[in-house]
This record gives sequence, structure tokens and C-alpha cells, in this order.
Amino acid sequence: AEDDEAVEDDEAAEDDEAAEDDEATEDDEAAEDDEVAEDEDEDGTSVNGYRGKLNAHLNQLNAIINELNTLSAEGEVAAADVAALYTEIQMLQDTISAEITRLDGALQTEQQFVMDDVTDVKRYKKLAKLLGKKGIVTFVNGEEVTFDVPPVVKEGRALVPFRAIAEKLDAVVTWNAAEKMVIVTRGDIEVKLVIGSVTALINGEKFPLDVPANVENGHTVVPISFLAEALGAAVEWDNETSSIIVLEQ
Repeated sequence: AEDDEAVEDDEAAEDDEAAEDDEATEDDEAAEDDEVAEDEDEDGTSVNGYRGKLNAHLNQLNAIINELNTLSAEGEVAAADVAALYTEIQMLQDTISAEITRLDGALQTEQQFVMDDVTDVKRYKKLAKLLGKKGIVTFVNGEEVTFDVPPVVKEGRALVPFRAIAEKLDAVVTWNAAEKMVIVTRGDIEVKLVIGSVTALINGEKFPLDVPANVENGHTVVPISFLAEALGAAVEWDNETSSIIVLEQ
């Protein structure tokens, strides 16, 4: 009987420990969500979007300063009034500059979180919200990729300029103008895509494409999921933030 009671006590202790661990995990996740909420303004505006508004406000203030300079030079405003307005404007400028610095710091902090663990998809989502960019945002191994032309969506598939993605994955890219063919090589993998064709080649083997490679504004775009996975990477899509996340496997 004593042994049975001891077993029951041990099991109860284990249950208590498990419950405490679950509560700790929930607290950590809630804290992470609070961090993002603090980095956004009350309307949920992104850091970049809010910075744009602040910069626009600074431009308006500078226009007022220029106008005051003109009026002061022409003697149409009393010197004391000009001085008071200058003081008010300087205070506003200092406040706005401090806010911009704080918001930039929040963005850099989130970018560092992503780089610390490039496999944490949840962090990419938070970073994309802070960036607040229109259209599709693309990340490869934690780094945001910029393109000469923006990615497009055709028939539910994202197409991106192939060169930037391939180079981020340390692949070699060539273009066969005569055959309108993109050739991407990485190690012992060779991928060939022909403009307009719904068939691609991986090491000579044919694979069907949901959408073909295309030309957008003079740049060749290819289905990113197919290309990344053919080169040995994994692709995640976050619908809420329109983010493409490419990760090395």
C-alpha cells in the first residue's frame, strides 16, 4: 500500500511539473506576441509605414521653417514670434527623430531574431508585418530578397525573378537566348526551364509545371516553389503577410 501511495505521489508531481511547463510555454508565446504589438502603432501600422508618415511630417515642418525664414527676412513677422515657432518646431523634430530611431531599432531587433533561427517561420511572419511592404515579400535563409521587378502570382503560383533566388542559394545561372531557356546549376543538380513551357528538366528528367516561366517587364520569372525545391530547399508560404520563405533543408 505504501508503494502504491508513493507511485501516486510521483505521478501527481510529474503532472504538476508538466502543467507548469505548459504554463511557461504559453507565457513565453504571449510575451513574444506582446513584443510585436509594442512595435506597431495603435492602428497596426508597420514600422516602415509609420516611418513614412513621420518623414512626411518632418517635410511639412521644414516647409514651415522655410516660410518663416522668408517672412522673417521680409520683416512681416515679429522676431519673438519667429523664435517661439522655431522652438516648437525643434521640439517636434526631436520627438519625431527619436520615434523613428525607436522604430528602426524594433525592426532591426526582429531581423536579428529571424537570423538567430532562420527556421522559425513564426518570426518571419512578425518581421513581414513590421516591414509593411505591399505585394509579396521573399526571404531566403533569413534574408529579405529584393528584385528588379516584383514577384507576381499566376494561377495561384508565385513567380519571381530567378537570378536573385538562385544566387542566394549559391547556384550558377545561365541564359540560353536561342532556346529561351533558363539553366540553373547547383552542385550536381541542373534545372532547365523554357519560357512558356509547362515542362521543366531536372538532370534531364521531365517534370510538369503548374505555371510556366514567363517574362515580366523584361525580366524572366519562374515558379519559386519548383525552382527552390529542385535545388534542395524548402518553401513556405504565409498567406496573411504574402510572404515566401525559402529555407535550406
